[in-house]
Amino acid sequence: MKVLFIYPNVGCQIGFNYGLAHISSVLKGNGHEVELLNVCEKIDPDVAPWSVAAWAAALEPDLIGLSIVTNQFAYSCDLAKALRSVCPGVPIVCGGPHATMAPEDTIQTGLFDFVCVGEGEHAMRELADALQKNEDTTSIPNMWARAGDEIRRNPVRPFCDLADLPPKDYRLFDFQELIDAKQGWVGVMPTRGCPFKCGYCINHVIVDIYKRDAGCKLSDYIRRQPVTDFLDELGWLVDNCENISVFIFDDDIFTLNKDYLREFAEGYSARFDIPFVCNAHVRFFDDETAGLLKKAGCWMVKFGLESGSDRVRRAVLGRPMTNEAIEQAIAAAHAQGLQTSTFVMMGLPEETPGDMYATVDLLAKAQPHRFRWSIFFPYPGTLLYDLCREKDLIDGDKMREMTNFTDDTCLRFDDGHVRLIHRMRAFYPWFVNARMPGKTGERFGGLVERIIEAPEDGLDALQAEGDALCEELRETASSKKQRVRFYQVKYNPFMASRSDAAGL
Repeated sequence: MKVLFIYPNVGCQIGFNYGLAHISSVLKGNGHEVELLNVCEKIDPDVAPWSVAAWAAALEPDLIGLSIVTNQFAYSCDLAKALRSVCPGVPIVCGGPHATMAPEDTIQTGLFDFVCVGEGEHAMRELADALQKNEDTTSIPNMWARAGDEIRRNPVRPFCDLADLPPKDYRLFDFQELIDAKQGWVGVMPTRGCPFKCGYCINHVIVDIYKRDAGCKLSDYIRRQPVTDFLDELGWLVDNCENISVFIFDDDIFTLNKDYLREFAEGYSARFDIPFVCNAHVRFFDDETAGLLKKAGCWMVKFGLESGSDRVRRAVLGRPMTNEAIEQAIAAAHAQGLQTSTFVMMGLPEETPGDMYATVDLLAKAQPHRFRWSIFFPYPGTLLYDLCREKDLIDGDKMREMTNFTDDTCLRFDDGHVRLIHRMRAFYPWFVNARMPGKTGERFGGLVERIIEAPEDGLDALQAEGDALCEELRETASSKKQRVRFYQVKYNPFMASRSDAAGL
């Protein structure tokens, strides 16, 4: 049977899907043929649903699967309508985070024959096998199915064991194209799961589903690929791909288990000299962890800060950590010579302008080498989505139109708050610079005040002025050998890099 996966990334960066790569390996191991359409303007500018559907029809699939996030749901519905027209009779499965979080809404569209809830490796294998053998497809665990006018809402099975899965199918994607498009940065993910219950994240919902249906515990969700298997996977990439300059470990928290980290540090440093980047958590990071990462060959460690407001972190986000702990974790990484990067959000429910400036102040004080900002998007099923619905904060029409979480907010704020979100989104590094000590803060303070008040048609001139200020500070630091730090947009429109940060 030929299975065609479609991975929509419209209006977003080029993406790689670990779930699809694992599912593809399972399907191929069971004798099925698998192909992929990675839909993104950066790969092919023609992402119109009818065009993609025509490409799909030309491949003559027997089964079509879409893996989507909420931001791609509206587009995916349009695509499914087109697929229905050009691929009549071909079953369509919708999976991915949105299908797991909102299966009822997804299947009630009438556009999908099946909705995959949770992990799809075994569910997709069983579905493809059943279709090929003309057997029953309505009682497969993890798979909601249409049976005439009835919907079968099947429970999920227990979490799969990562050690039992075949290696990810990197060949499913044009992986070399992804490597080249990302200047040699290669994403990998050896673990699944997170112990925390952040209000904006889907992890807590997944745990609740598996606990209800399969009796699973939180500890069952947190799984790790055996270190030897992970190192072999990296070795395969090194042997079969070109121009790899850095690995990115996309695990929620790579530093969660020190025993795993110790074994990995020994094995990685013995086999590879390619630097890597990983995600850590303030509550699972100390001097020993930083030292193990440095020993292994880590170049950069990333932390999710999200907000500099203690009230927002605790009462809204469900992230009970202090600013002091955040600063200590970043300092511990810096003490080992590790670069640091942080994630922050704005436009959160119940967030005030003062809370937004508290985040700016934390960045100016902790001074990570990089930080990346986004605008909060309420994903269905999460605690914060429920809070936003309860307080009638969501502009539903606007939410359905959004394809990313970097351009705008879909929450209802007053005009002044929305204006501040828009100005911070466009000029976030300048806001942090204005709160930095010394010459940087002095030079950028007045500029930020004018950015907040300026009309739209005056922003380009202020952007040029900020760029000129950065160049002036750079020359000052060079000519007078002074330590003058500042931030400037680099690498993409929503990332800032510190002036003295090392690159790869």
